[in-house]
Amino acid sequence: RPPVSNLFGKKGRRFLAELVLPKTEEIILGSCLELIDELDREVAALEGEIYEGAKQMPKVKLLLPVPRLDVISIMTILAEIGDIWRFRSPEKIFSYAGLVPRVHSSGKTRYTGHITKAGRSTSPGVALTVPRN
Repeated sequence: RPPVSNLFGKKGRRFLAELVLPKTEEIILGSCLELIDELDREVAALEGEIYEGAKQMPKVKLLLPVPRLDVISIMTILAEIGDIWRFRSPEKIFSYAGLVPRVHSSGKTRYTGHITKAGRSTSPGVALTVPRN
């Protein structure tokens, strides 16, 4: 087992570089690492295009000043919520997102607990598309 958690990070790459491998395996490893590097460059370029396109969208511009929200987070929120006017109140949006406190009532006693986290579940692999202006 490699002594690092991320085999393709800086420490992992050093570990791979220090491995003593048969020549054929060394060539294959080098080729695979070059391919990973090339794909990383392509992904970074595409992400840059998406970021720049998204930053021009009025709704994204409106949410950019919110602390701790980056473009990807904003785009995810906008994709999840869709048309904001379909919610009758801010409370409905919070409930949809599962950000309301759990409430249990029994007679005159009312207990409120942690947030429910019971909003809409999203399946992995939801694709976001950024329209070009």
